[in-house]
Amino acid sequence: MRIEDPVATLKMAYGGFWQWIHGISLAVFALPYLWFIGSRWAEHHLSSAEIIDTIPLWKALCYYVWSGGLGWTPNAPFAVASFSSFCVVFAYNVLRVAMLWRTKTLELEETVREAPTSFLLQGVWGRMFWISKWVFYVNLAAVVVNSLHFFATPIPVR
Repeated sequence: MRIEDPVATLKMAYGGFWQWIHGISLAVFALPYLWFIGSRWAEHHLSSAEIIDTIPLWKALCYYVWSGGLGWTPNAPFAVASFSSFCVVFAYNVLRVAMLWRTKTLELEETVREAPTSFLLQGVWGRMFWISKWVFYVNLAAVVVNSLHFFATPIPVR
């Protein structure tokens, strides 16, 4: 006899211990970009020096991503490997957020109803779950490539 419980399947991948692993991974992914935004904002608003030329913060962030962290101006070089890995990791993290949200929603629904919820791991959610299982390894490779590029970035010594 084989019993299939789609909610339990989601919980095994995105609940309990794994929700913390996914949450920490999302935070680690977002940290360099949040740090960039915070440091550029603080530099602009807390600096007493006269500002001559500016660009919008969103545009600076786009250049930062485009260049793999090497610059944030319009003449920043394009980093193919870093930008490609960013796109893969970003897409996977969007998928991860959707799967975490769905798992937590189903868990809450079961808790409130005190009964199993009606959910099938088919259609869109089934495809997303299947993709997330396989893209995890692609994501892992992209994270390694992106991390190697990030840590090899030369920084000025003052």
